[in-house]
Formats: sequence, C-alpha cells, structure tokens
Amino acid sequence: VLCGLVHFARSASRIPRAAPLRHLQSKLSRNFSQSFDGEAATLFQSFFQNGAPAWAETVSAVRRVNASPSTIIDIASGPGEPACSLSEAFPTSSVICSDSSPDMVEMARTRSEQLGRSNMTFSVDNMNDLSTYGDGTKDIVTAQFGLMFSPDLSIALSEIHRVLKPEGHLVATVWQEFDLFPLIKETMTEILGKPPPAPPINPMSLADPDPLDAALAAAGFEIAEGHREVKDITFNMGPSTDEKAYKACLIPVLPKLKEMQEESEENEDFIAKALGILKIVAAKQISKQGDLQLSGVYRYVVVKKPGNQARR
Repeated sequence: VLCGLVHFARSASRIPRAAPLRHLQSKLSRNFSQSFDGEAATLFQSFFQNGAPAWAETVSAVRRVNASPSTIIDIASGPGEPACSLSEAFPTSSVICSDSSPDMVEMARTRSEQLGRSNMTFSVDNMNDLSTYGDGTKDIVTAQFGLMFSPDLSIALSEIHRVLKPEGHLVATVWQEFDLFPLIKETMTEILGKPPPAPPINPMSLADPDPLDAALAAAGFEIAEGHREVKDITFNMGPSTDEKAYKACLIPVLPKLKEMQEESEENEDFIAKALGILKIVAAKQISKQGDLQLSGVYRYVVVKKPGNQARR
C-alpha cells in the first residue's frame, strides 16, 4: 500500500468542486485500486518480499489479544500478507484476504495456493465499504500499512468497528518514519523544478499517534495490549545495479511520470529521468554489500470494540 498517491491527486483535481463527498471518495478509491494493478502490482513485490518480519510481528500482536480467533479479515492485504501468515498461525480460523485491487487479490490467491493454505477465502473490497460482511461477524480485523490510504479514515474505522464482534480487535500498522518518502520528494522536486504538492492521501498522515487515537475513540474503540508499540524494519530492494530496485521506489509517482511523458511534446522520458535522479539522491542508501536499502519505523494500532457497546 505504498502507491497511487500522485494518481490520487490528479484524479481528485478532475472532480468538480460541487461533487458530493461520497462521489469523491468512490473515485479516489477506484483509482487507488487501479494504481495497484498491472506493472505497479508486479513492482510492489520488491517491497512485499521484505515484509516477513512485520507479518510475524502482526501474528504475535493478534495472538496476544486472541489466542484462537474463529474469523479474521485482513484488509488492504496486497499480495496476501499478513493474511497467509495468519492462516498458518491460526489453522482453525477462517481467514479472509481482502484488497481493493483485483490484481493484488489474484496474487494473494496464487500465493495461498502455493503455500497450501486451506482456510482462506478472497474478496475485492474497499476498506471504506465492507458491506460484504455483516455486523458483528469478525473476531479480528488486520490492516498492515493500509489505514493511511483511506479517503476518509472515520468511515473506514466505522466500517471496521461495525464488522467486529463485541470484544473483537483491530490490529493495524502505520508508518512513523520511512526513508522512501523523502527520496521521492527530492526526486520529484528535481523533475518538476519545485517541491511537489502534498498528496491528498499521505502515507505519513498517521505518524502522530494522538490524532489517530482520537479518531479511534470517536469510532468507539478502546485501547488494547500492544497499542503504540514501535518496530523497526529494513527493506532490501536488491542490487543497486538493478534498475528494478529503483523503479519499485517510484511506484507512488509512476502514474504522474507516465502522464507527463504522454503530454510531453519532446517525447521526454520522464521515468528514465526520475530513475537517474533517484540513483543520485539514494546514494547514501547503498549498503556495503551494494544493495539499495530503505529503513523505516512503524507503529502498532491495537484496539478493541467494547463488549457492552451497542452495534453502531
């Protein structure tokens, strides 16, 4: 869930000011899922393959709040994690792997088949519309690096609260720091000749825990064990001699770069230009072994739906 930010900005700018908010949210969500399809979905594997430590941490976080959940839904699951890890850790649980991108869901299905998981089902869903699922039907909802991409966090949290059973838990992760985003900003500043506009949906928007905790409380959640726990993670993107390592880093801005190429009267290759700039600005991220490495810090969101609370 690292891509589509500039695509969001471009799509939002095309919606008339008088358009209803729900229309805007629907269009943003649709374009966001499309930005994870095709080439971007393939490139995302470079990030995905580095996520195993975070998947294991999420399994542990879930186990702390519920040792034997019967139903788990992993939203914004991408190519199937932590859903597949959860299905292995809780073999008697029913695990739903959900993402807004059909391509991602198909990748997840393939991954599940390769791993021999028999307790998983798959669904294309937007976290702001979980109407596929009834009220109070899930023990656990997980969202690894996904909440910050909701067009309206209050709606997403309300939907998660609705589908959880009383005493059910949301276990999520959000970015607190990540090397990637300053590198992208520096690259696009060089391309555009000025700092790029702030994206309408910002991957670092939940870095401050206080506003998020306020939103969680407003949605009816209570703090649970493990909330605000902080973890480090390193993404090894591969050899610095491999262009794919850098192109994967450009996922958030690939739609914008492609648009600029299409509109260029000189047929300028903006993707190649961005890759060249990124290789320079990311020089400090090269390890002694010659790999491109990105470090990050993420924070856990672990909250509970009260048992005595009426359905919302």
